[in-house]
Amino acid sequence: MKQLTGHESEESAYIVNDYPYGFRLRTKIRYWIETKKGFGQRFISQTLNPKNGKWNAPKKGNYTTILLMGLDDQTGYTITESCNNWMYNTEESVKEFEAKYTLTDYQKQAIKYIIAVIRANNKITWTISEGESNQTREEQTAIIHSVVSYEYNQIK
Repeated sequence: MKQLTGHESEESAYIVNDYPYGFRLRTKIRYWIETKKGFGQRFISQTLNPKNGKWNAPKKGNYTTILLMGLDDQTGYTITESCNNWMYNTEESVKEFEAKYTLTDYQKQAIKYIIAVIRANNKITWTISEGESNQTREEQTAIIHSVVSYEYNQIK
């Protein structure tokens, strides 16, 4: 993948000028990655209606922790690559992802968060049993957040 960077809004979107629209028409399409604090990043595409010259409603993907946009080496099509603590479940695989691509400041901080979650998960033991739980859900959530926060602060 040839990484595309700096395409973070409609104004700075990556534009493809010859994109199919229906069966016979051709138009423009623009792509960008939206970043929203507390949600993550998502891929957005928007086509230009060749009949009236107005941009159609944008198509918005699902949020993920880190999302990169690039061009496929073989086809030249726009593709995405993502990184989150579900897909990359070892610290080494996250660091390989980090070394492979150019990341924004947000994405570098998100890498730290993913590594902190991986480290925290390695320290937490889950026991499933019948009957009453030792902690409430709120207490369990607080424990997990405190372990992730501790691990996050340990990363240089």
